[in-house]
Amino acid sequence: GLNATPQQASGVRLAEVAASVAGPGSRDFLVEVVLHQGPVLRRVEVSVVPQPSVVDRKIRYFEAEGAAVEKVMALPPVPQSSSSGSCYVYCTSRNVHVQRRDQEEVSLRFMAPQSPAVLQFFVVFYGDAHFSNLVAVQLVEVQGLRTEKIRIVVGQGIERSICLAPAEVLDAGTVRLHSSNPEAVQVQPTAEVDPRYGVKFNILITSMQVGTKSCRLHAVDPAVRRLVAAMLIVIAADPPEIKMVHNISLPVLTAVRKRLLYKNEAVRPLKYTVRCSEPALVSVQSPELVINSLDTRTIELLFHAVPATLSYSAEVFLFITSDDRVISETRLLQLSYT
Repeated sequence: GLNATPQQASGVRLAEVAASVAGPGSRDFLVEVVLHQGPVLRRVEVSVVPQPSVVDRKIRYFEAEGAAVEKVMALPPVPQSSSSGSCYVYCTSRNVHVQRRDQEEVSLRFMAPQSPAVLQFFVVFYGDAHFSNLVAVQLVEVQGLRTEKIRIVVGQGIERSICLAPAEVLDAGTVRLHSSNPEAVQVQPTAEVDPRYGVKFNILITSMQVGTKSCRLHAVDPAVRRLVAAMLIVIAADPPEIKMVHNISLPVLTAVRKRLLYKNEAVRPLKYTVRCSEPALVSVQSPELVINSLDTRTIELLFHAVPATLSYSAEVFLFITSDDRVISETRLLQLSYT
């Protein structure tokens, strides 16, 4: 016959499934219909469970940790069906201050998180004051970066070491370092982790133009793809000391080849590396030269065809450096197009 003894269910109750789906963002409301000065006629419990929404745009900001940041965001166009003709803005984070600038823009003010944390929030745009006519949803991510400022001379390189403590690398066996601007900051790709001291990376910082630029470095545990550390390298490059100036006249819309003489003043043979600050204007055809003691060789240069819409004058640095870095010389090419 049938066994009528109740058994303990081995599955998951429906209430538990609903609770796991709802998550911490769910909200419950109680709606009561009450007769005037009378009893409750009807009671309805409403549970609102947020569902994933389509994100129209994703914006990423990389800022120095702890910095006060203000960003300006353009408002999306309001549908013609909207009766208000204006756009209303809602932000999901209480740590972000939203202020309307004009009819087309809104400003966001916030503090950048500590590295390597990420501040993530949604900016939701509505077409009515009741927040029922959804216009667009934008996801904003703010990456906090540990900042280091470096001052160098254009054309020269500076070596630096980046050390990550064991508390940062945790149980990672190796750490991989990525650079957002490999031309400015060359990094050691991977490094082994020492459980006692952490991990150490060697980087080479260079700049080919005068001014300030930035580069982001991200250290990642490749085994689990975990972000270990995030850094921002701010490079301030000063003008180099010019040893010689060459005034060169070039025709517009025509590629021209020219040669510059260079003498090895050392008493021993040396290998030289020749680089240019503006490869779009000038290409070094002989990037490496081996010159005997007190001998002279030619540096082959190719000046590319420049359209007439560009400026008719330009300044280009030519960097000549020996392999042992004992000799480092900078020449200035003043170009004029006719």
